[in-house]
Amino acid sequence: MFLGTELKKYGKLDKKEMHKRAKEILNTMEINLSPNTLVCDLDASYKQTIEIARALMKEAKVIIMDEPTTALTNIEIEHMFRIMKGLQAKGVSFVFISHKLNEKYAIVTRL
Repeated sequence: MFLGTELKKYGKLDKKEMHKRAKEILNTMEINLSPNTLVCDLDASYKQTIEIARALMKEAKVIIMDEPTTALTNIEIEHMFRIMKGLQAKGVSFVFISHKLNEKYAIVTRL
C-alpha cells in the first residue's frame, strides 16, 4: 500500500508505522485483510480494494474509477460496491465510469 510513499524513520523503513496505518485504513473500509498480505496473492476485487485504500491513505475525498469491474466476477463486484457504499456514507465521493448501466444504477447517488 505504501509503494512510492514509504514511511521512514532514521533513514530506514518504518515498517511498524506502515503496518499500523495500513490496518487502520483496512479497518475503516471494514476489510478483514492482513497488511502483510502480498498484493500478488490477492484476487482481482481485493487488488481494486487496495487501490481504493491507497487513495484513502492520501485522504482523497473523490476517487475516479474507470471500468473497475471489467475483470471482476459478480460476487467481487458486489463486494466492491459494499465497500464503495460504506465509504460514500463516510463522505468519500466516486466518479464511476462504466458501460454497464445496471452497475451505474446500483451504485449512484446522483446522475
